[in-house]
Amino acid sequence: MAALLMAALLIGPAAQPVRAAPPTTTTQPDAAPLLGVTALAAGGDHTCVLKAGGEVQCWGWNNYGQIGDGSTEMRLTPVTVVGLAGGVRAIATGYAHSCVLTGSGGVRCWGSDEFGQLGDGSTGDANNSRLTPVDVMGLASGVSALAAGDWHTCALTGGQVQCWGANESGQLGDGTTATRLTPVGVTGLDGVIAIDAGSAHTCALTSGGEVKCWGQNNYGQIGDGTGGNFGDMRLTPVTVDTLPSGVIAITAGYHHSCALTAGGGARCWGGNEFGQLGDGTTGDDNNMRLTPVGVSGLTQGATTLTAGDRHTCALAGGGVQCWGENASGQLGDGQGGSYGDVSLTPVEVSGLQSGVTALAAGGGHSCALTTGGRARCWGENASGQLGDGTTGDANAMRLTPVDVVAGATACTAAQWQAAYFDNLDLQTAPTATTCEGAVDFFWGQGGPSAGGPVNNWSARWRHTLEIQTAGWYELRAFADDGLRLYVDGQPVIDDWGQRAFAERVTVQRLAQGLHEITLEYADWTGDALAHLTWYRAAACANDAATCAPRLAAPTFQTEAARLSIAQPKTCQNAPGQTLAAYGALLTSISMGLQAYGIDTSPEELNLWLSQADTNTGVTPRGYAGVCDAGLMWGYIPLFAEEKAQ
Repeated sequence: MAALLMAALLIGPAAQPVRAAPPTTTTQPDAAPLLGVTALAAGGDHTCVLKAGGEVQCWGWNNYGQIGDGSTEMRLTPVTVVGLAGGVRAIATGYAHSCVLTGSGGVRCWGSDEFGQLGDGSTGDANNSRLTPVDVMGLASGVSALAAGDWHTCALTGGQVQCWGANESGQLGDGTTATRLTPVGVTGLDGVIAIDAGSAHTCALTSGGEVKCWGQNNYGQIGDGTGGNFGDMRLTPVTVDTLPSGVIAITAGYHHSCALTAGGGARCWGGNEFGQLGDGTTGDDNNMRLTPVGVSGLTQGATTLTAGDRHTCALAGGGVQCWGENASGQLGDGQGGSYGDVSLTPVEVSGLQSGVTALAAGGGHSCALTTGGRARCWGENASGQLGDGTTGDANAMRLTPVDVVAGATACTAAQWQAAYFDNLDLQTAPTATTCEGAVDFFWGQGGPSAGGPVNNWSARWRHTLEIQTAGWYELRAFADDGLRLYVDGQPVIDDWGQRAFAERVTVQRLAQGLHEITLEYADWTGDALAHLTWYRAAACANDAATCAPRLAAPTFQTEAARLSIAQPKTCQNAPGQTLAAYGALLTSISMGLQAYGIDTSPEELNLWLSQADTNTGVTPRGYAGVCDAGLMWGYIPLFAEEKAQ
């Protein structure tokens, strides 16, 4: 069956398309898995990765510019942080800011600077954010590691630690509670080889395997046997009690901390209201551990630990185990998803029992890096922090790991983002993605990509339009195969399947502002054509019933009709050959025009299209041979207008 599509969005010529934030959707995005990742970091509700070659990409919540792309728009898939010259060696993410360690040993940060956590010396206040990276003052070189807490940041340099930002609980370790807009040295520390920062506390690992912590201690997260009451804090580092010698790694969460021993055992301390310490005790508000306890079942074999807000994950034997809060599915075992869901001991993350090399835990989500340089995430996704291109609302989550996908092809404001699939349901990764100036194609008996299928394929085009005048808009589609049309993520035409030629019409009222238009199309067999134009609907009253589809000849904007033929083409078919080449297509077009009350025939269309266009000089006017046959569609409104006069 011939696949013929003409969808007309009747929008006034004054409307100008602009690029906007990605649409809210729960379908798989038009992108392949992100590859080439070498490190990852999970923040409050955003995530960043370091790629081979030193490029940094981030995605998720972006209200404070913590994604680093120069905007404050939520990003559902990775975008490149601007202003980094490459060669980045490490990344760190806080609640709403991000930092990198450069190839020269310097530090650069971006995002929220409310408490001076970016370290550039600017005044910290609620409105002070940096949308792209800035240099941390006094740290142009010599730094070997970074750590970012909720509202503070620390750097390791020459075995000593410097911190900056919020300090209300003494998390900067300088013996005061004063906010610092630039780095200050942590008191009494030397020989440090690793650091990590929690919400408002910080920990360091020394070369002798000793762990020291400082800052907030209201849940015993410092680990020295004290604390547990509101307002408890340590303004300078103290040694964590009862840890065996030879600790090789540390991690700090919201109100808890953990250490990895030389034998691969995991030990945690601090808040345990959600079972995030993993010792099997009942999690409640009063259940905390002021000194380290062993994680059940992880006495050996663990190689990595990472602490999120109220959950913890470990890598053991190439597989991932998590424990603690599971209200957003952040444990990744396919369970949870409701408030109060917890696991007091480690559970296996579904599908990640081998081949994992690194972990990162964020506010309510978790991520893993596999041996192939592929990132996978699970848990909370209300801000798109999982990077799979989906989100939805406050309840959006993934209970098992999903692939982080490569960011969609970067298109200009005037272009459509296009994706083509070798199946009929737009599933799996697309075979091709590109940017199109318009949806204006005729593939005939072929398909959209060389060597790809000529039947049983599908396509999706996305574009953002700016509506400057609120009102009713008439959406028309002609197709003899599958068609779905969405406005702002809501289906307005849904007729998917192998169909006889028919017209689909809907009338929608659109408010002033930005609107996402998504067109999905499938070709079963026969000719394949796709064309989309838009015009403002006729005057309507305040209800859709008075905007019933018009049967009279529509009023077309001649100049708008010529937009798709701005580039003249040299055509080679003689006029006499066109009817034979495109007879079936011309018949279908005639049928469509007759539905508007325009009396025509394939022969008349052929004659008119074969003549020279006096405005562009193209001969023949509408189509021929090696030219894009879809060119004729740009002339059909002009033909109808002339016939109606």
